Amino acid sequence: MDSAIGAGMVCEAAKFHIQPDHRRKGIGSLLYQQAEQFAREAGYRESYLHTSVYLPGGFPFLAVLRLW
Repeated sequence: MDSAIGAGMVCEAAKFHIQPDHRRKGIGSLLYQQAEQFAREAGYRESYLHTSVYLPGGFPFLAVLRLW
């Protein structure tokens, strides 16, 4: 699949759901780091992380990762 952004394949990270009582403890960040490492090793150089205003915690998570 060619990227619309760059030159190469793009992976999509989806469904990072953390139970409400476990949020804001770094679990999502650790999971995302593992997903990024897996993607790099698989040859991906770009990734796409989708969130929505309807997904609680999505925008704060992006802010912590400095993606938004």
